[in-house]
Amino acid sequence: MAEVRKNEPKIDADEVLAGIVEWVSIESPSHDGKSVNKVVDHVEGQFRDLGLKLERIPGRDGFGDILECKTTPEMSHGEGKGILVLAHLDTVHPIGMIEKDLKIRREGDSIFGPGIYDMKAGGYIAYYALRHLVRQGKKTRLPVTFLFIPEEEVGSPTSRARIEEAARGHKYALVMEPGRDGDKVVTSRKGVGRFTLKVKGAASHAGVRHEDGRSAIAEMARQIVRIEAKTDYARGITCNVGLVTGGTGINVVPADGRSRAYVDGRPVPVNVLAERGAELVDLHGQHAHQSLLAPATQRGALDAWGGVDLTSLLAARAEVARIDDALAALGGDPRARARELDLLRFQVEELDAAGLDDPDEEARLQEEETLLADADAARRSGVAAHDALLDDGGEADAVGTALAAVAGRPAFVALEVRLRNLSAELAEAGADARRIGEAVEEDPERLAAIQDRRALLRDLRRKYGETLADVLRFAADTRARLAELASHDERAAQLDRDRAAAVAAVEAAAATVAAARRKAAPKLAAEVQLRLRELAMPRAEINLAVEGDGPADDVRFLLAANPGEAMLPLSKVASGGELARAMLALRLALTAKAGSVDGRTLVFDEVDAGIGGEAALAVGQSLATLGAGSQVLVVTHLPQVAAFADHQIAVAKAVRKGRTVSSAEPLADDQRVVELARMLSGQPESAAVRGAAEELLATARRQAGR
Repeated sequence: MAEVRKNEPKIDADEVLAGIVEWVSIESPSHDGKSVNKVVDHVEGQFRDLGLKLERIPGRDGFGDILECKTTPEMSHGEGKGILVLAHLDTVHPIGMIEKDLKIRREGDSIFGPGIYDMKAGGYIAYYALRHLVRQGKKTRLPVTFLFIPEEEVGSPTSRARIEEAARGHKYALVMEPGRDGDKVVTSRKGVGRFTLKVKGAASHAGVRHEDGRSAIAEMARQIVRIEAKTDYARGITCNVGLVTGGTGINVVPADGRSRAYVDGRPVPVNVLAERGAELVDLHGQHAHQSLLAPATQRGALDAWGGVDLTSLLAARAEVARIDDALAALGGDPRARARELDLLRFQVEELDAAGLDDPDEEARLQEEETLLADADAARRSGVAAHDALLDDGGEADAVGTALAAVAGRPAFVALEVRLRNLSAELAEAGADARRIGEAVEEDPERLAAIQDRRALLRDLRRKYGETLADVLRFAADTRARLAELASHDERAAQLDRDRAAAVAAVEAAAATVAAARRKAAPKLAAEVQLRLRELAMPRAEINLAVEGDGPADDVRFLLAANPGEAMLPLSKVASGGELARAMLALRLALTAKAGSVDGRTLVFDEVDAGIGGEAALAVGQSLATLGAGSQVLVVTHLPQVAAFADHQIAVAKAVRKGRTVSSAEPLADDQRVVELARMLSGQPESAAVRGAAEELLATARRQAGR
C-alpha cells in the first residue's frame, strides 16, 4: 500500500509552466552575449535564493557568461562525486521572434513557442525539482552541480573545456535535452559534419558589361538548391546552408562567394556530403562513376530481383559474432585469468566477511551511534525534565494550585476540566521523562563496535562504490564473474559447442542463399538481355556468374556486346554507352519485378551512343518508363530520346568577346518543337522539319501515356 504524506506539497503544473515561460521569454541568441547574460542574471538570482554556492565565469569572444551552481554540504546526504546537470541558456531564434512571429501560447497543460522545446525548459524543470526538495527540508542523495553554458547552439566554442572538466569530476551527467514522442529519452546526437563551399566567378560592371561577368552568387544559389534538396526527412537527414557571404558591390557582377552545408543540423565536410550524395544520385555513363561496376551493386541487384532472403544468414552470422565476443571475454591467457581469479577471490572474501545485506545499514548505525554517544546526557536530561515537572514547586504543583482555585465554581467548569487533564498529562510526562532517561544505557562496547563497523563500511565504499547499494551491486557482479572464470573450461566448452552449431547454421543459410542466387541468376540475365535487345543491342548476350564459397557472394554480370566475343565483366568490355544501356536494362528489370525503386536520382550519359531510328525511340520509351517512378536526368543528342522527356533543357556553348560561355535553358512546348527540329536536321526554320518535330513529340507523349 502506498503511503500518502499529507503535508508534502504537490508539484504545481501552473507554477512550472509559468517558470518555463519566464525563462524562455528572455530572448538570448547565441552571438548576443548581453542578451544571454540577462537570462544568466535571472537564473543566478533564483539559485542564490535556494542557498547554492555560485560561480560565474565571464564570457569571451562576444558570448555570454558560464554559470555554475553547486549544492552545499548541508544540502546533500552524500559526499564525493555527484550529479552534473548540464543545460544551455542560448537560443537559435533572434531577438523579437517571440513578440512578432511565434508568440508563446498555452493549451491546457502544454505551452508552445520558440525555445520551449529545448534546454531552457529542461534547465528550469531541474531547478524546480531542487527547489521542491529544499522547500520540504529534504536533502539530495548526492551533491548536485548545475552548469549553464551560453553558446551550445553554435558548438560550445568557449565552454567545451569547462563542460569536459565538470563531467570528469562527477559520477553522473544529466543533459537537460527534451524527450521525444512516446517519452523517448535523447541519449546521443545524430552524426554531423560541416563543409565550406567556395564559388569563383568573373567580376564585371553589371550595367555596361554584364555579359562578360560570371556571377558567383547566382551559381551559389543553384548549388544551395542542390544541397538542400538532399534533405531526406524519412531517413533523418537534414542539409542546411546556414551562412552565405560574398559579392563586391550592388552594381558589380560578383566574382566570389562561399557557403556552408549542414547534415542533421550540424556542418559537414565535403567527403561526407559526397558519400551522402552517392546514396541519392546514381550516374550511368563513364566507368569512373558507374555504380553497376561495384560487385556489391551487382549482388544487391540479383538479390532484389530474385527476392533472396538474407535474414537467416545475417542472423546466423550475428550469432557467431556474439559467441566469439563471449569467448574473448572469458579470457584466453591462463596467467591473466589466474591473476584475475586471485583478485576476485580476495574481493569476494572481503565482502562476504563484512556480511552486507542492507543498503540502509549506515543510516541506522549513525542513529544508534548518536544515541549511545549521548547516553549520559540523555539520562541527566530525563531526570531534569522529571524534576521540573513533578518536584516540589514544579509545574505540576502550579497547575494543582490553579485547579484548587477554580474547582467547584460554576463559571470555571470548562477550565477545571482542562486543568485536570493538564495535571494528568504533566504527571504522565514527568514519569515518561524519568523512564526514558533511565532506559538509555551507556554501552561503551556497543558504541566502539558501531564505530568500527562504520569505519569498515566507509572503507568498503571507498573501494567498491559511492553507496552501500553500489557496494552490494559490485559484490553481486564480482561473484558472478568469479563463478564464470571458475567454470571457465566448462563455459568455454559450451561456447565451443554453441559456436559449432552457429557455424553450421551459417553454412546452411549460406547454402540456401547460394541456391536462391543461382536459381535467379539465369532468369535475371535473360530479362536484362531481352531489354538490351530493345535498346539497340540486338546481338548482345549477357550472363550472370554466381561464384564463391558459402553464399556465393561473387556475383558478376558478363557481357558479350557482339557475336563471337568472349563473355567478360562489364568493366572490361562495355563502352560508356553500352554500360549505360546495361544499367538502364537492369533498372527496368528491377522496376518491372519489384514495382518499386530505391529513390535515387538516375543520371544517364551516352545511353544513346551509336543508335538512332527505332532503337532511339525504344531507349526514349524505356527511360520514360523508368522516369514514372524515379527522377531521371538524361544527356542526349537524339531527338527521339529527348522527345520522351517530361521537361527538356537546351544546353548551348558560345564564344563571347573571346570567352567560351555555356548556358542551360528550360524549354516551353513551342521552344521544344524548335529544338527538336534543330536536333533532327539542323534546320529549325523549316516548316516540314517542325511538322516532323511536332509529330515526334506527340508520338512520344502518346507512347509514354501522357
